[in-house]
Amino acid sequence: LFFRAYIPIGIVLRHLCISSPPHTTLLTLIHTQRRTHIQTCKTTCMYAHTNINTTILMNLASFKNVQLYMISICFRFVRITIYRNLVR
Repeated sequence: LFFRAYIPIGIVLRHLCISSPPHTTLLTLIHTQRRTHIQTCKTTCMYAHTNINTTILMNLASFKNVQLYMISICFRFVRITIYRNLVR
């Protein structure tokens, strides 16, 4: 049940590329679990575009629950978009 909720985020992440910091930096920002970094992550996500690789997706999927929760905060706008599309 838990992972089901996060699969749609992964699907969208496949189409994202973080333009400002490299992907590893984004993962580090999430991994540090600091509120200021979550805010940075949110801002970065807003400027995201095209292409994220499978390895990154697998790294995201292997995070602990807390980290996945933080990813869901970071990509909240993505999750909302996906759920709207699913309703259609």
